[in-house]
Amino acid sequence: MAPYYAVVFRQSRTGTVATNWPTAQKWRDSSINSFCKKFSTQEEAVKYLENLGHAVMYFNDDPPYSNSNKNKDFNVLKNYINEIDVTFKKMFQFTDQLKNQLSYTSKLQALNISVIEHLNGIVGELETSETTNSSTSNNKRKRENDRVLVDLDVAKKNLIYNSNNEVVCYIDGVLNPVENNHVLAVSGVYFADNHPYNLHSKVPSSQTLANAKIYGALLAICQVQQLGISKINIHTDSTFLVNCVTNYFTRWRCNGWLKKNKEPVKNQEMLKLLDSKLVLMKKVSWTITDENDTDEAYKLSAAKNLAQNGISNVLKYSKPK
Repeated sequence: MAPYYAVVFRQSRTGTVATNWPTAQKWRDSSINSFCKKFSTQEEAVKYLENLGHAVMYFNDDPPYSNSNKNKDFNVLKNYINEIDVTFKKMFQFTDQLKNQLSYTSKLQALNISVIEHLNGIVGELETSETTNSSTSNNKRKRENDRVLVDLDVAKKNLIYNSNNEVVCYIDGVLNPVENNHVLAVSGVYFADNHPYNLHSKVPSSQTLANAKIYGALLAICQVQQLGISKINIHTDSTFLVNCVTNYFTRWRCNGWLKKNKEPVKNQEMLKLLDSKLVLMKKVSWTITDENDTDEAYKLSAAKNLAQNGISNVLKYSKPK
């Protein structure tokens, strides 16, 4: 059975499946920070991309940004220039019908020559630039692809796993008052001390503490998906979040996200986003942190500190210059 290759475009969070290694290499080298992974079946390759949270795209023989497609783009530009030239000729025909048309036609002809020459010159410079930089760009992509693969391996090795082979992480959120009686909600995700996948992020929805903790869980899942991991154990002090996921999600899906009293579920926008990520994972388990456990308290505090640092960063970069 012929192998299949999942090609991951990290920058655009998309991917595709190649049926042979030369095509996989061509697609990989078409986009910076991309890499390939080999599988026995197409289904396995597609599943891997989906577990990363990447959209799966399907192309013909040429990758979306390959040199051949760039050449096609240049041909499109040349066709546009020809269309402009044709438009000028039509304008000449119109001015020929006017009184005292000679001055108008001569001005248009001069402009026509100038515009077409400039446009052809620009396209020529672009083509020359692409040819000159092609070799350098390919070598740079290869070095960066190799670095990305090493970084992924290091990130995986430095994660903490429980007895069920689930990645363990801690999430928290903070709410901070800002100007004009507004508040700012930020989530923090902690895997291990100084781990490159620790992060903080401003909540994109309503600025509430509940949403900050929900969003923290969503971010944690996204982080492990980028590493090709599909099992995670999320530690949180939010009994609300754990109850929503473990006791109510199934019912709310069936009821159109309405409670028994027919009122809309609170925080449903963020809960729906989390739900859409949960279905892409093999397993997501939840642990309510024990505040009396020193190690648990330390790691939850680390997640909270990440969120607090996020508050500082958001306020710093949101100030008018």
